[in-house]
Amino acid sequence: MTDKASIEAQLDETAKITPQKVPGLNAVVGLDLAGEGGGQWTLRFVNGAMTWAEGLDAAAEATLKLAAKDWDALTRKQLNPVSAFMTGRLKVVGNMAVIMKLQTLFQ
Repeated sequence: MTDKASIEAQLDETAKITPQKVPGLNAVVGLDLAGEGGGQWTLRFVNGAMTWAEGLDAAAEATLKLAAKDWDALTRKQLNPVSAFMTGRLKVVGNMAVIMKLQTLFQ
């Protein structure tokens, strides 16, 4: 089961690896998760380092929209982000180029 606490723990873990995975990235990205355990968060990347906060920031350059269970699968590398996008399980609103840079987080 995916819940808010596990999503936030995953965000904490992702934040630890971002400087190595996406060095130099400067962006604001929304995360909009639907279904059980879902919610909304804003991810801020400054020189590759990520911080996050609950809620969506209107300044987000792009927003990822997907089910909370699919976010869980992405972060556990059990769901390929390209496949998720191509099958409609992952939707992107906004600047797709920013999202493409984040793909390395899930490889």
